[in-house]
Amino acid sequence: MTDKNDILNNRLEFIAHHRDHRETLNGVDLFHSKVDYFKTAFLFNKNGIKKIPRSFELYLPEWLQIDHAILKKNGWEKTNSMIHMTWDNEPENWKINPDITISKIEHESRVEEFCKTQSRGFNGEDIDKDPCYPTMLASTLKNLSKSNHHFYLASLNGEPAGAIVLFFHEAGLGIYAVTTIEKFRKKGISTSLMKRALDEGKKANSAFITLQTMEGTYAEKFYETLGFTAAFHSDVFKQKTQ
Repeated sequence: MTDKNDILNNRLEFIAHHRDHRETLNGVDLFHSKVDYFKTAFLFNKNGIKKIPRSFELYLPEWLQIDHAILKKNGWEKTNSMIHMTWDNEPENWKINPDITISKIEHESRVEEFCKTQSRGFNGEDIDKDPCYPTMLASTLKNLSKSNHHFYLASLNGEPAGAIVLFFHEAGLGIYAVTTIEKFRKKGISTSLMKRALDEGKKANSAFITLQTMEGTYAEKFYETLGFTAAFHSDVFKQKTQ
């Protein structure tokens, strides 16, 4: 069984590559960003609670037994739970749409196309109103040439339709930012992207393949159909509104 700390560490290292900077304090890791949506904290013991700025979203891995009453006392309310999943190597029997093409983004000239596809998949068509787009663009450009990052774009009938980011760290492969533009959903875009991800993981002899999604979502059910199972949860907290 894959060590939970290895799974979590893949996510922490990925976030560190895609935020402004990482601040490690006693009991908490803070991942800073100019955009509030990307400000993230991972709590490791109760000593870190009072060091977390109000604008950050807080994650608490399930094996860290911190009483929720302590969090509530400090103004934190649980809003959701993130599921950290791993692929259990079940035989694949996926329906792949032959009209979908997957291309690896290797040159800066295609980064804008990739990031616009990400933005449209996550936030709709109006990229000008997406506060996350400039950060996604900057982080993709920063990490494009790194050998542990792979960026893939899915196209259907010549149109960009979906995107995925792969992050290799130590023994594991992390799958991140899987998205499909709304008008292309239910056409096999995400399945094709995930097939490419698993192929790359097996090619690299990855000891584990992991991803994260929120509990109770369509994505959770989708990943389960592909053979992913829950390894552990991280409860998600935000500060109470005044």
